[in-house]
Amino acid sequence: MKHLKKLASVLLALVMVLALMAPAFAATEGGAADLNLTVNKHDYYVLPIFTGTPVNAESSEAFAEGSLKWAGPFKDAADMQKAFVNALIGVCDGGDGYAPNPTVKTALEAMIAASNYEENEVAKQLAALGSAVDSDPINAAIAEAIYNTVPQNALAAYEQKAGETEAYPAGYYLLHDLSNDAGQKDRLLRHVKDESVNPKTTGNNTLNKEVQSSTDDSWNHTGAYEPGDQIPFRIEAPIPDNFSNTNLTTYVMTFTDKQDEGLALPDGVTVNVYRPIKEGAATAGAVHTDSKGNEYEAIAGFEDPLVAGTDYSFTTNEAENSFTVNFSDMKGAAAKTKDLQPGDLIVITYTATLKEGADGYSYQNHVTLNSTDCEEQKDEDTVYNFKFEVVKVDGENDNAELPGAQFTLYRKPNSKDDDGDLVKVLKEPAADGSVYMPKSEYDAAEKKPEVYDGDWVFVDTLGDDEETAKFGFDHLIDGSYMLVEDKAPVVGGKTYNKIPPKYYVIKANYTPNNTMGQKLESVDLYETEDSTFNTAGKTPISIENGVTFTVGGKVQNFSGVLLPETGGIGTTIFYIVGGVLVVGAVVLLITKRRASADDE
Repeated sequence: MKHLKKLASVLLALVMVLALMAPAFAATEGGAADLNLTVNKHDYYVLPIFTGTPVNAESSEAFAEGSLKWAGPFKDAADMQKAFVNALIGVCDGGDGYAPNPTVKTALEAMIAASNYEENEVAKQLAALGSAVDSDPINAAIAEAIYNTVPQNALAAYEQKAGETEAYPAGYYLLHDLSNDAGQKDRLLRHVKDESVNPKTTGNNTLNKEVQSSTDDSWNHTGAYEPGDQIPFRIEAPIPDNFSNTNLTTYVMTFTDKQDEGLALPDGVTVNVYRPIKEGAATAGAVHTDSKGNEYEAIAGFEDPLVAGTDYSFTTNEAENSFTVNFSDMKGAAAKTKDLQPGDLIVITYTATLKEGADGYSYQNHVTLNSTDCEEQKDEDTVYNFKFEVVKVDGENDNAELPGAQFTLYRKPNSKDDDGDLVKVLKEPAADGSVYMPKSEYDAAEKKPEVYDGDWVFVDTLGDDEETAKFGFDHLIDGSYMLVEDKAPVVGGKTYNKIPPKYYVIKANYTPNNTMGQKLESVDLYETEDSTFNTAGKTPISIENGVTFTVGGKVQNFSGVLLPETGGIGTTIFYIVGGVLVVGAVVLLITKRRASADDE
């Protein structure tokens, strides 16, 4: 009996072990761990690249460390793996819409040199190159390069028909659309949950959102603006290629623009449509140029902007701080837009106000486009401004801060400033205490006060109502600045002299960003000798990453700009010089009397 009980215990333990092992086998072989993938409307090649274990099969974008394995045509095929790495090396040199990546290229070339194509390390470099973002142009470039490494006779095994759903292990997959529709692109898919995919009509259907520079007429993904400014934005989107598909009897395009709270929503938008000028044709009639320099002409019947409420609807959502421009049926019988062609460019322009008192130094603006039978498109802009800090110290003791001064900051005008913003800076405060006067009043005055050269834009005055040695000028833009000390401090009975004006240049440095245009990389501050603002050969005072720009840090441990010799030795020098003159006069008088006595 005892032996039977022992045997039963052993059998029960084996059953439990097998029960625990079953999911593991299923995960290895497919089965329960496989995830459904449905392809819609078109046939696809679905080529496995890596399979692995996601950290969370429902939502994770990362796989468990070390779990990735080569799959599909790349499994146990060193030559294919080498071709894969070489394909990525080619993409590292950059292309249309994305930047080169020499760091990844170096790592991949080291793999080739060592003949080592360990899948987890290759996947790491693949992600670093930028394939994780499906809407990113680099995704299509990587996918196309990889697709070209697969022998044609091996592709049939990976075909999936339109409307079908198949289960695949979690991992990286290459999707190749088998339709002949223009604009279809290969793409990479990180398969970590049940999902469906639609034909991706990228081609000329790339959404573009830009903000106009605060200093000139250029358009970029970034710009610097001051509170209260009206900021011009524009959204560009070509009519998609599938607009001409006769099977699509209804066509919808919806733009949703969501802004940070620091930006006030516009009251409305202006919508125009243009047609690309054919290559080789004369461009004298161009009425619009996009961010890539492509030129467009007016379309007959579309010379004027489209009409809100008739051609499109404009609605706002105060809770989301967003607005929507919706074309509910562009191919409808009564729709003016039914005569448009794929490639015609929709341009939406509007202005948003940067609110007075807006918190922070960075304000984002996101736009999303949803079109019939196209994948969702996204783009974003960022508006920045910067902070300039000044610390007043004794010229004879850098550690002795001096409260009680008053400073005013002025900016050199740019092409966006109105004449009404221009002022003349007084060399000495007026009787009423004013430190500048409007340029129009200066020009009309019969007796003109002494002023500093040129026209300026007043920024702010600090220190007039507070006993402080630190001054922070907030929310500045790129440009040239003059700092004027209006009032020198008197500390402990010691009177200081005012310093002459100091001149600075704030320069923001923007770098390309693969997914969403530009981004702010750093901000430089230069001190120049005079109001010519010549920075040639100058070393920046401060280079700081991020959006909050605090000037300084070049001298000792100060967080702001050290103003050397500010106030200097005050009136002491006059006492010294006066004393020397008195002594000299006495010596001269005695010498002359002695000379007279000798003559007698």
